Order: sequence, then structure tokens, then C-alpha cells
Amino acid sequence: MFTTALRSCTVISPKAAAIFRWSLVFLGAALLLVPAGHRSETYLAVEVATDAAILLLVARGGRGRGPVLTAMAVSLLAADILYSVTYTQAGFTPFLFHVQVTAYLAYSLSTAWFLLKTYKESGPEGGAESLLLLALFAIFTTLQIKYVAIPTYSGIFASTYVYLMTTVHRTAESGVLALAVLLGMKARSRYWFLMLIGLTLLPLASFAIGYNTTMANGVPFAEYGWVVGLFLLLAAQTYDPGPGQHFAKWSSVRVRLVWFVSLLAAVLLLLLYLMKAFVSGDTFTLTYSLFFMLFGVWLAANLIALRVSEDIDGMLAGLEAGGSAPAGASALTIYEAELFAGRLKAAYDTIKSQSRLAALADLSAQVAHDIRSPLAVLDAALKDVSQFPESKRLLISGAAGRIRDIADDLLEKNRQAGPGARPPEARPLSGLVEAVLAEKRLQFRDRKEVLIEAELGPEAGGILVLVRPAEFNRVLSNLVNNGVEALEPGGRVLVSFTAVEDSVMLKVSDNGRGIAPEILARLGQRGETHGKAGGSGLGLYHAKAAAEGWGGSLSVSSEIGKGTTVALTLPRAARRAGGRALLLDDDALVRLNWKTAASAAGVNFSAYEKIAEFLAAAAAEPADTPLFIDSELGVGRAGEEVALDLHEKGFLDITLATGHAPEKFAQLTWLKVAGKEPPWDLQA
Repeated sequence: MFTTALRSCTVISPKAAAIFRWSLVFLGAALLLVPAGHRSETYLAVEVATDAAILLLVARGGRGRGPVLTAMAVSLLAADILYSVTYTQAGFTPFLFHVQVTAYLAYSLSTAWFLLKTYKESGPEGGAESLLLLALFAIFTTLQIKYVAIPTYSGIFASTYVYLMTTVHRTAESGVLALAVLLGMKARSRYWFLMLIGLTLLPLASFAIGYNTTMANGVPFAEYGWVVGLFLLLAAQTYDPGPGQHFAKWSSVRVRLVWFVSLLAAVLLLLLYLMKAFVSGDTFTLTYSLFFMLFGVWLAANLIALRVSEDIDGMLAGLEAGGSAPAGASALTIYEAELFAGRLKAAYDTIKSQSRLAALADLSAQVAHDIRSPLAVLDAALKDVSQFPESKRLLISGAAGRIRDIADDLLEKNRQAGPGARPPEARPLSGLVEAVLAEKRLQFRDRKEVLIEAELGPEAGGILVLVRPAEFNRVLSNLVNNGVEALEPGGRVLVSFTAVEDSVMLKVSDNGRGIAPEILARLGQRGETHGKAGGSGLGLYHAKAAAEGWGGSLSVSSEIGKGTTVALTLPRAARRAGGRALLLDDDALVRLNWKTAASAAGVNFSAYEKIAEFLAAAAAEPADTPLFIDSELGVGRAGEEVALDLHEKGFLDITLATGHAPEKFAQLTWLKVAGKEPPWDLQA
């Protein structure tokens, strides 16, 4: 009950904790202004009050390290109270002094045990670390025994009990100092940093105080070091150690920086000492003065190393959280560390993007795989749709074929490890464009105010472009959809092209509302959309990626109130001389015209009047052989029905050579539509 009440009464907010820590700084500075005649009493009163505050915060839980730390705080408070009494009150009994010595012994032993346990949990790496710990312990123990423990027996408080207790206390204190120095070089959190700095300063101050006290010289100014050490322990309790790794590895920059600076300073001070550059009245004063100077250098090196370590940890934490790499938290920020963090952030973003793309690829492959089963059922049902009008029957058949092409394309991409692996194919530009536009005109036939037009000209029939047909159909379909959606309420979407030596620029233009410049600069990026409710931002992104995968490019230009133009640059394929092509047409004059043009172009060409002969000849040809079929064969069967049979058998390059408008066959998305002119008399 008491513990629960204590915790609820001592909860410290981050802002209050910061104010409290700054108040300790100002209090420490104010103590320097205390007159010399009242300094010792003031210091002792502040020490007892600080000890009580440390015990209060340790007892509140969440900041402590179990019963050992609590025992340390209790014994420290008791020892300082007894020390204050023995120092300020005349006529104190030897028994009271013996209790004081015992209390300090309890404090030093509990602190040594606390730090030893912490040292084991810090993951010591042996080798140089263990040797350094032993060397520090040996040096400190030698100095404590020589200057404090031995003088105790010959001093004013000499007794066997005090001598034994003091010797054990000073030996344990040497262990505290060695462990605190070593762990202080590795501390990565502010809690442990302040704790270990304080536990380093207390033995140093105790060393000086003990010598002067036993030699009856009064309480020295080193008492101020003890007060500051207590302030550091108190400030540490306002931090939460938190989870994670609290101590750095021996090979980290945190440790190596402190080790290098401290070792360099120690060598410099030792040289000055040997050169007798310091002037002092006695050897002891010179010795502990050097120790305090070393402590100052060690503290400064630790401060620098900790701030550098915090900056690096902050950068890595920001990257781990998925945000941008944050700037350093202090003026000690290292440019190379920021540069490294920026590059790591870029690599991290790339990995995330690739992971998302891989997940989408897996999803598309699964959808493409799963959709084939209902397509098979639909194909079976389509074999008996004679009751439907021919236009609807062809529309349903064409839609099913379009879905099948999309599924096959997705599966092929997945097998080939991503888009771009399957090489583009040479296809006639006019056939590709007219097939898509016919479908779009049918799709938007209810919007009478919308015109979808093409300005390709007769020369387009002889131009081949390198694309993946199913992917091109999706790209052009999306671009036309975007153009229609930009019209308010009506207007025109125009598809035109410009041919140069090795490429073709296909333009999809609308006279709609246009796009603002600040939005235009972002279009084509993944997830960026404009003016479409529920838009995914994938249409232009995929169009751009597809064009670049074929070896082309995509650009967007727009003007508010005048419209938008998407320019799709496609690589141009040279039309092959020679090769093989077949024509099915019941008009003898057409067959003769095509034979003449094919002969002039060097094409291996055959023309057929009868369907059976044409099918027999096609069966002996590869699946990519160009097949041309007239729509009206005059035998009671439409050319598009013959084309559908051949498409289902796997033929890839089928063109309906007819005088009808392409939109009549828009539902047959796999079928190219061209005029009655031979494709070889207008070569690129």
C-alpha cells in the first residue's frame, strides 16, 4: 500500500524532469557561492537531502535495479546522516563513529555488487577489457590503502575495528571506481551515463575526504565533488533506462573515442608530472589533483562520444521507423554519418518499393491463375449462344478473349521474373490502335457528346512498332479513358502519331480541363492521381514503366482550360523483307493485287479463295505467321468467325482486311483491323 502511494505521488513528467535537472545545475553553481565559514555545514545538509531524494525516486519503481540499488540508497543516506552528526556535533561517541564506518562499508559493498552485476549484463568481451579492469582496480586499491587505510590506524580514530572496516570499505570502493570508469566508457543511455559518472566521482571525492579526515585536516573542498556526484545520481533517476542494449561493444566508436582521448590525456599528464610541471605542497595533493584532472578529461571524452553515439542511434532509429533519416540532435553531428544515413535511407526505400512490387506481382499472378477456371467455364458456355444476335455474340467472345490475353500476359510476366523480361514484338501500329479505339467507341457510345477519333493516315498501315500487344492495349485503353474523363462534359479525344527514323510518337490528346503545373510534375509516379474519384495512381505509372520496358518513353504536357497531351514514344521495327504471309479473300482482283505487292516486297505470300484450303495452309505454318482474312467471304460464314477459330488454335498475328469501320469489331480485342490495301506497298 505504501509503495503504491509512493509511486503515484512521485510520477515525473518529461517536462518536470527536465526542469528538475536544470534546477540541480543551478543549485550546484549556487553552492560555490556559500561563504567558507558555512560551507561544510551547508554541503552536509545538501548531501543528506539529496540522499533522501535519491532513495525516494529509487523506491518509486521503474527506474531502479532491484533490492541491491535500494540497499545502496538506504546505506548511503544512513552513512551521510551519521557523518553529518559526527562532524557537526562535539562529543560524539566512538560507537556512533563505528556505526558510521559500518554504514559506509554497507554502501560500498552494495554498490560494488550492483556494478559487478551490471558489468556481467553488459556483455564484457574479455581480453583488453578485462585487463583494463584489473589494472584500474590494482591502481586504485594501492592508492586507497597507502593514503587512507594505513593512516587510519595511526590517526585520531585508530582502532582495530575501524582499521578493518576501513580497509574493506576502501578496497570495495576501489572496485566501484574501476567498474564505474570502465562501464562509463560503454554507457549508451543517459540513465546509465549519469549513474556511472556519479559513481565515479563519489569514490574520487571520498578518497580525498578520507585522507584529510584521518589526518585531522578537516573537511576539504573535495566535499563539493561528493555533492556533485550525488546530484548526478539523483538526476539519473529521472531517466528511464528503457529496453534495449544499454552498453556499447568494446569495438564501437563510442568506446574507442573515449579510450583514445583519455589515454592521450593520461600520457600527457604523466609527462607533465615527471617533468615536475605541477607545483604542490605534498605528494598526496598532487596525486589526487592529477586524478581529478584525468576525471575531467575522461568526462569530456564521454560527453562527446555519447552525443555522437546518440546522433547515430537517432538516425538509425528514424530509418528503422520508416521515416527519413533525421538530422543530428546536437552540434556534434558528423557529416559522414548523415551522408551514410541518407544513402541507407535511399536503399531502404528502394527495398520497400521492390517488396511492394514483388507483392503486387505475386497477387497479379494469383489472380491470373485463378481467373482461368471461370474463363474455361465461360468458353464452354459460349459454344451455345446461337440465340444471341451476332453483334452480342462477338462482343461476349471478344471480351472473354481480352480477359484471357490479360491473364496470359500476367502469368508470362511472373514466369519471366517481372515486366520487361519478355521481349517486345513487332506489330502494325494501325491495327493495334484501331482495335483499341473501336472498343473505346463502343464503351462510350452512350456519351454522344464525346468523340474518339484517330488521325493515323494510310502510312500507319506500313509501320511496325516493338511492343507487347496485350500490355499496349491496356496502356492505350487507360490513356483514352483518362482523356474522356477530363472532358467537361463533352469534347474530343484524338489519337495521332508522328514517325521518325527509328521511333514513333503516338499522342493521345484531349481538349478537357487540363492539369495544374504542380500536379503535372508528379504524374507518372506510383500512387499519384489527379481528378479521379477513387483513382489508384497506377495507370500513368504502369504506362510509363511499360513504354520504358519496350525501349520507349512517356511524357505529359497540359495547359489549364485547353487540355492534355500524353506522348508515348515507341521503338520502330523494320519491316522484314521475305517472310511468309497468307490471305483469305473471295475477290480475285484483291488476291492479284496483294500477290503483286508481295512479290515486289520480297514476301513469301499465298492467297486463297476457299476457307478449307486456307485453313489447311495455315495449319502448316508457325503461330506467328501473319494471316489476313476478308470479313465478307461470300460463303455464309464471316471472316471474323474464321479468325476466332485460328486465334483459339494459338495464332498470334491475325488481321481482318476489310472495308468496314474498325469499331464494328471492337469486341475482338485480339484481332487487328486494316483496309483492303496490301501492307507491303507503303513500307517505312
